[in-house]
Amino acid sequence: MHKVFVEYKVSPEFREAYISFVRELQADQKGVEWLESADQPCLFLEIWEVQTEEHVAQFRQERLQETDRESRWNRLHRWIEGGPAKINVWRFRSTL
Repeated sequence: MHKVFVEYKVSPEFREAYISFVRELQADQKGVEWLESADQPCLFLEIWEVQTEEHVAQFRQERLQETDRESRWNRLHRWIEGGPAKINVWRFRSTL
């Protein structure tokens, strides 16, 4: 089991659209938590539970690359300051 943290800053003018988008996703996404920084408005963190390293690789590819195909994440990329290049993805695993 891995925990994957995804961090990015949404442009303030897209904050409400982003929140609506996340509410839609929450209906079909289990094992994820979305948080907004209390100190830096529009800075968001997602915390995902991912089963295998292969799933982590797929996850990373889907989240960090803009594609021509219709992907829900492409919509999010447009709202992030600096686009997908400014998304940080970190993987953690339990060592204890």
